[in-house]
Amino acid sequence: MVTDSDALDTEAGTSAGWRAKRDHIMANRALGVPVLTVRRFFAISGTRKASQIAFNLFICVIPVAIMGFALFSIGKRNISLSQVMIEQFRLKGRTADIIRSTFSSNRSIIKVASFITIASFA
Repeated sequence: MVTDSDALDTEAGTSAGWRAKRDHIMANRALGVPVLTVRRFFAISGTRKASQIAFNLFICVIPVAIMGFALFSIGKRNISLSQVMIEQFRLKGRTADIIRSTFSSNRSIIKVASFITIASFA
């Protein structure tokens, strides 16, 4: 017959067994650092911070890359950002038309970028 104290001993034994396994894993140097890194990541709300970094990257770096392309391709009149993307990703048909209509000419990109830069300093 199983009593309440036997059930508690079994739970304590299981808990102690898990603790022993955890301590054994943590003692292993090869696994200790990654385990501690993941534990720290979740302790400091790493998923929220990673989302914020990704959002900032999208908001800041991508427009700067588009403006940089427009500035570096001033001398090349035949090339546009939309054409580079269409060729790079091998787009055809309607998708290529959408990309072509999304990005304007390099000269227009520079004008808009200059306006945004001046407005942001004001």
